[in-house]
Amino acid sequence: MPSVRGAGSLIRPVRRMKSILIALLAVALAACDSGVKTSPSIQLVEYGIFKKLNSGSDVQAPGAITGARHAVSKVELLEHTTNVVARVGTSFGFLVRMPGQPGAVVQCSAKCLHPKLTDPSTGRSSEIEQWDTSGPSGQEGYIGYTLDNDWELVPGPWTFQVFMGSKVVLEKTFNVSPSAN
Repeated sequence: MPSVRGAGSLIRPVRRMKSILIALLAVALAACDSGVKTSPSIQLVEYGIFKKLNSGSDVQAPGAITGARHAVSKVELLEHTTNVVARVGTSFGFLVRMPGQPGAVVQCSAKCLHPKLTDPSTGRSSEIEQWDTSGPSGQEGYIGYTLDNDWELVPGPWTFQVFMGSKVVLEKTFNVSPSAN
């Protein structure tokens, strides 16, 4: 016949296990605050339709359908919205504030996921534009898209993503609709 232990003999090992688990948890929590700092993420300042106030020459961007991107250093928000009417000349996207210590340059990359576009002059098609970008920490920078050509006036969802390394740190989707004219 099997022997039956009293409840007291089972409680002691459970108490020891709890004590060990509590000690391990305390060590793990202390390690989380051991001076290791994670850099803050890029902050969304505003989004919508913008007017480009200061645009430099185009910059090479092999990941863009045209092979270039606009270098825009200053914008003005015209309308806070995620609804964009497809018209040549319309710029939309967002203004971000770069994280980090003053004087540092923050490297990141951006993607624009959009309906299929086809450049008729090259025959090249794409559903993704991507480019590397950077900005001084603590300052604002514009990430967006300008509809420069008739063939870019494609309705549907246009999603901008900002990456730091391989991690998406910011994402915003705009609904582009056809023009009434």
